[in-house]
Amino acid sequence: MRLFIGIKIPEELKQRIGSIQKELVKYCNIKLVESENLHFCLKFIGETNKINEIAESLYNIGFKKFDISIKGVVVFPGLDYIRIIGLESDSHEMKKLAGIINEELSKTGIPKEKREFKSHLTLGRVKSVSNREGLKKYLERVNDVGKFTADSFCIISSVLDKSGPKYKIEKEIELR
Repeated sequence: MRLFIGIKIPEELKQRIGSIQKELVKYCNIKLVESENLHFCLKFIGETNKINEIAESLYNIGFKKFDISIKGVVVFPGLDYIRIIGLESDSHEMKKLAGIINEELSKTGIPKEKREFKSHLTLGRVKSVSNREGLKKYLERVNDVGKFTADSFCIISSVLDKSGPKYKIEKEIELR
């Protein structure tokens, strides 16, 4: 089973995010992430059959609810060669939670993430850019997308097929 840990986006923000996604198609050929799949990824695990062991290790971490402000746009790997467009948050609490999850999962044999955690919500995967200057100007205008309280995080399975990934929440872990 292919797994990752993520924070779901509340319905009230999905409409605003959807309008940003619709704007992106004016500037590039992009495969947009479907509304029901929008999330902040805390940890990509990959293929494993340890779902119960993973859930057990994460149920009692004792992390408190926290606010997430979605600030602006992030692109990977960079503006000169864009493959992924996402939204970012400067939430220190999300970074702390990701670190705790990374540490706890290492106790179950899941390798620690070596790269520094960068919180982002993927909007889409770019195939090509048709109007680079227009896209750059639009991305500069996107800011303060919204704010919500993270009251849980999820263990999510992902199945890849021709139409794109299909996500399923396997376990939801409440924050206190």
